[in-house]
Amino acid sequence: MIDTNFPCKGKENWIATIRPSGGTPGKENSVKTDLTNLSAPEIKNVIAVSDSLVQVYLNENIGPKELQIENMSMLPHLEIESIEFTSLGFEELNFLLNTNIKPKTNYELTIKNLADCSGNIQKATSFSFALPENADSLDILINEILFNPWPDGVDFVELYNQSEKIIDLHSIRIRNDELNPITEEHIIMEPKQHMTITENPNILNNHYPGINQKNILKSINIPPFNDNEGNVILADDNGNQLDFFHYEDSFHSSFLNDTEGVSLERISYENPTNNPNNWQSAASTSGFATPGEVNSQLLLSRVENEEITIEPKVFAPGNTGFHDFANIKWWFSSSGNMASIWILDATGRKIKTITSHQSIGAEEDFKWEGLDDNGQEVRMGPYIVFLEIYNSSGMKRPYRKKIVVGHQF
Repeated sequence: MIDTNFPCKGKENWIATIRPSGGTPGKENSVKTDLTNLSAPEIKNVIAVSDSLVQVYLNENIGPKELQIENMSMLPHLEIESIEFTSLGFEELNFLLNTNIKPKTNYELTIKNLADCSGNIQKATSFSFALPENADSLDILINEILFNPWPDGVDFVELYNQSEKIIDLHSIRIRNDELNPITEEHIIMEPKQHMTITENPNILNNHYPGINQKNILKSINIPPFNDNEGNVILADDNGNQLDFFHYEDSFHSSFLNDTEGVSLERISYENPTNNPNNWQSAASTSGFATPGEVNSQLLLSRVENEEITIEPKVFAPGNTGFHDFANIKWWFSSSGNMASIWILDATGRKIKTITSHQSIGAEEDFKWEGLDDNGQEVRMGPYIVFLEIYNSSGMKRPYRKKIVVGHQF
């Protein structure tokens, strides 16, 4: 024990002895020191296991005498019958209810005057929860897969909850051959949420920095995926199939010389999963993968016509505070495209390359800050944004948009 003043702190208050003989029986502990804790306890997570049982997880241990039902409340109102600790560390609780939780209803649990072993008191801590529902076929879709990672990388499978249900991933299984639970914990997946399953989120974040960690789930049960072809199967805990995808390396863009580290992204939620034409390589502009995020190649049903916009059409570069740059944005009704964007002067001379022969997503935006390829600010006057789009089917289409560089006096 590190600090005998706080015996209820649990595992964080214990460490292996540093005594060479292997222990200090009858003597002061070799690891004795004062623990410092200035933060009050808070609710870390709340899971409705059933319509009458709620599991509450705190971020640190508390004393069992600190819990009083009169300090607990749920809105909309749910009557609490009893509370019991489910761990020796006094950080996991079971709330047994007298009134049933209603489906498709958001509740908020609030605990007042919650104290830890150090005497820190939390005046009030709250957490929202809802009753999970069983997933039916295609409620959860296979949305993205990386099956050929970098040599030091990891596979991942991204799921998308297209339903209006709150789903507990504890009840979902993933496999290519054997049926394995995604997680042993109760992890809630909200409607319209993306969730990426991988064995090592840290490695994934190193290769694709900036990903939303909330949407990344570590799973020791994710199966290995072959680099050339294989299957991904989602099922519920009864073995009922929710979604299925047979992937092949040939589904990748023909423009790619190497698909290592490049994920396959679903193009449309509406089209069948097991349709090769519904998959495309993640755009290079998105880092070749979008774990936990909206797919770079996603086509939404709202996109009916190709559209390219430039806003504003007149801007003044140089941190003037008045439209310092122009934003070039597009929406396309097809995916798997390549693009080049150049800025031309009034004589048609190329002065700036925004991007050249780069794979792009269905929805992209770039900005031009009024600089040429040498990093010099261009002169005032009219310019042309020249955008060329092409794909492996032979489509090649140029777009020209006028833009004006001004000056703020």
